Amino acid sequence: MTHELALNQGQAWLTETLQLMGCPVAVSAELRTEAVRPDPEGWLELDPEGELLPERAAALIGDRGVAIDALQFLANLALNQHRAADDHLHFTLELGGYRQQRRQLLSQIAIQVADRVLSSGEPEKLEDYSSADRRVLHELFEAYPHLQAVSEGREPHRSLLISRRAEE
Repeated sequence: MTHELALNQGQAWLTETLQLMGCPVAVSAELRTEAVRPDPEGWLELDPEGELLPERAAALIGDRGVAIDALQFLANLALNQHRAADDHLHFTLELGGYRQQRRQLLSQIAIQVADRVLSSGEPEKLEDYSSADRRVLHELFEAYPHLQAVSEGREPHRSLLISRRAEE
């Protein structure tokens, strides 16, 4: 299946799901490729025209993104369940710039943690982040060749351990 077809299916699935939730809202779809990840991602933007009332948008995002993360998890599960592993398309849900704002915050955290680990040599554990946040943090720490980020534990108590790479 092509990525474009999977993207269209994702857009249709999310539109229908939002209607069933009593929140009919427009959904736009776009394939994006980033330098750190060569495979394209399906970005599904809820309410691209900004017509939702702020309190409705806040409810769809949830506290610390818990609602939009859950919806994103369901989208990836539902839309990839019958696809071969090498045919998966990862979907990211965006609403009102939330993902971009969250990435900026996570980037600041990554810089601070990297500075502490590099200067002290002591590993640091990041806890209480969603799987979506941990995924972004993994990408951000890839910019530090002397550091490694390793996920540990099991959901819902999964954490990220940041440490110096063993010298080769």
